[in-house]
Amino acid sequence: MNHIELLIRMLPWLVAHPGVPPETVAEEFGISAKEVLRLLDVLQYTGPGQYGGELVDVHFGADQGIYVMDAQKFDRPVRLTGAEASALLAGLTYLEQMPALADSTEVAILIDKISAALNPEPTVSIVTDVREHDCIQLLKSAIDAEVQVEISYASGSSLNASQRVIEPKRLLTRDDRTYVRAWCTEAEAMRTFRVDRIARASLSDLPQVVDINDQELVRDVTSWIDVILELDKEFLGDFDNDTVSSIHELDERRIRVSTKVANLEWLASVVLSAGGAITVVSPEEARDLVVSAASRWLE
Repeated sequence: MNHIELLIRMLPWLVAHPGVPPETVAEEFGISAKEVLRLLDVLQYTGPGQYGGELVDVHFGADQGIYVMDAQKFDRPVRLTGAEASALLAGLTYLEQMPALADSTEVAILIDKISAALNPEPTVSIVTDVREHDCIQLLKSAIDAEVQVEISYASGSSLNASQRVIEPKRLLTRDDRTYVRAWCTEAEAMRTFRVDRIARASLSDLPQVVDINDQELVRDVTSWIDVILELDKEFLGDFDNDTVSSIHELDERRIRVSTKVANLEWLASVVLSAGGAITVVSPEEARDLVVSAASRWLE
């Protein structure tokens, strides 16, 4: 039984048995007392809202009984309208594509149950990127097993995919995209890769050889070059979230972005490969590099 289903079953039982000790709950649901306390810790941050009076109010401790003061109506069967169930299904399907945020297996089980409840047919039809989802699962496996991964990657600065060997360290989700922070054996440095740009990935038999601490997983960009760009919103993903300092919306399609780049040559190649969707506002040196590179391409 997954944790979400266990919590749904546990809450009404706790309401019916006020003051029950964690050990009794553990025996009832076939888990450890430590796991009971961990689930209760999650439960107290659960509710229809995020403010006072909108969260489940439960008092508990290792040496005291468990008392549910306010179950937020989660201790009774949930009845959803078709529109509510469809909205929930859409949100869960989106969440399923973000395994860095939630367990995709548990989310998939909930999707199946809600879909079945929308008899005779679901009111929404959602198409998901199976290839990206499979790639994320492979990267998670590589992180857990601490093995290298061979990838074919198309970066924003190149029109052709390059072959690389990486050691995945952490998955990140930012602005509706999933990234992997990894040690690149070719660059001999930490790099951030957009998962949707990984055309192919395969697990290697070789173990990871580089140990990275938590501080090294976050890049130090203080010495990078400040630039201001105007670009189509869809190209914001070319610039990692930890380098962007501000975003100003110009219209429905365009935004102005203040960010940092490691070198201006890389920026010029990204601007040119975007086919006019990215414009350099400053510095002037970067604008000159774009014009110079474009002239060479024309020649």
